[in-house]
Amino acid sequence: MNKPTYTQKQLEFLAALSGKSLDNSGFISKAATMGYNPDPSTGMTQGVQALARQFLEPRLVSLTYKQGQLVFWNALRLGKEACDNTVYQYTVQDRHSFVGHGNTVVEGAIAAPTDPSFRRNLVYIKNLSKTSSVTLTAQLTNTLANVVETYTDDALVTLANAIEWNSFYGDSSLTYQSGTGADQGTEFDGLSTLLEKEAPENVIDASDGSGIPQPLSADIVNKAATLIAKGYSTPTDMFLPTGAVSSFMKNSGVQLVQLQNSTPGVTGTVGFRPTAFNSVTGPIRIDSSNVMDNQNIYTEDNYNQLGDGLTPVVTATVDSAKKDGTFAKADIGSLNYYVQAVAGGRESAPASVTAALVNQTDAVELSIKVPSIYQARIEYVSIYRQSANGEYYLIGRIGTNTAVNGTITFRDVNDNIPGTTDAFIGELSPRTIKLVEQLPIAMLPLSQQNATYNWTTLWYGALALLVPRAWVHIKNLEYMSVTPQY
Repeated sequence: MNKPTYTQKQLEFLAALSGKSLDNSGFISKAATMGYNPDPSTGMTQGVQALARQFLEPRLVSLTYKQGQLVFWNALRLGKEACDNTVYQYTVQDRHSFVGHGNTVVEGAIAAPTDPSFRRNLVYIKNLSKTSSVTLTAQLTNTLANVVETYTDDALVTLANAIEWNSFYGDSSLTYQSGTGADQGTEFDGLSTLLEKEAPENVIDASDGSGIPQPLSADIVNKAATLIAKGYSTPTDMFLPTGAVSSFMKNSGVQLVQLQNSTPGVTGTVGFRPTAFNSVTGPIRIDSSNVMDNQNIYTEDNYNQLGDGLTPVVTATVDSAKKDGTFAKADIGSLNYYVQAVAGGRESAPASVTAALVNQTDAVELSIKVPSIYQARIEYVSIYRQSANGEYYLIGRIGTNTAVNGTITFRDVNDNIPGTTDAFIGELSPRTIKLVEQLPIAMLPLSQQNATYNWTTLWYGALALLVPRAWVHIKNLEYMSVTPQY
């Protein structure tokens, strides 16, 4: 027999007849309640919770960067050039014939023969890959997004980011191999490496050797533009992290300008967001990036993939004799370092070491012993130093082919200041810089020996800096450093 049900008024009437006050707590305690956890994974769901449907947002919410954030890659790929060899060669004329007194002759005479200067340069093609694997079960499951498509999109953006980062910071010397023709690592040389090798006069230290970073300023940009102009080029673009643009805006001399009706539907806006800087040679576009500094900040994403046995053994000593250090007064005291070994793209657990700096002119020497096994030959070590904000920043990478008796020596004179960033200014045109590709980004299916779909995304190419003096690297820039969302 069904139990009777009563309305609120009926309950009040019955309570009045009995002479008791209304107490419906018993009804509430026995009522079917839903709660917040109708999740079968927590155990057997009983009662009305078993009737509940779970709600899942039908779209994948991305918290990380997209291809549009890769400003340098997007700019370079517009002027890329195909290459059908593993070595890209190009010829430059780097000097006209002699100009001077030798061009003046007496009546009836002719000048002695002179020659212009030509040379052949080489760029070695490097191979980049991102491999993916999805099980058959993952493909058959009703998911909110196609798993293979999602992994493919991730591979494309990841590989594009790797190309961009190499274009800024790649270093082909990072290898365990040594000897003529063998000292080529897997990275291609990026702007920072190429300029240090081929046009060191176009590397500007914003700290000016003081150990104190400075924000990007009009004076620094104009100095860079002048250097580029003397390389017979015209700067068109400036690439730098968003945090450095923020510091540039703060120190540009134009901070709060009221712009009436500057944005459709918005009135009375204040503030100034520069999209270009009018330098001594003309306007330079400002291309701000949210990702170019990501890999220079230590994270634990790849922590200890090589195992504890390949963690470097590091000792630190302070050298006061040479007086070649350029530290700031704030650096005097304890300097904290992390050192990681890298093999095949995998990183070891970091070795931690501390040095006690006494004078600003001191230098810190790290002696790094890297264990190695045949299955995991260590290619190079990465050195990080802690900055004032507590984060560890990459200040150097050294190939293990530089080791003497199994020991790599790294000398820190504060040439690269942790907590700072870089800017690259130059003429963005195929005449001066380009990506050369032997293989554009392509997907290659791999053999399947189990119930999985395996494929790799490939790109073969390198950065060709045809006119080194058309570009400038500005380092040790003060900026608003923010831990990235990976």
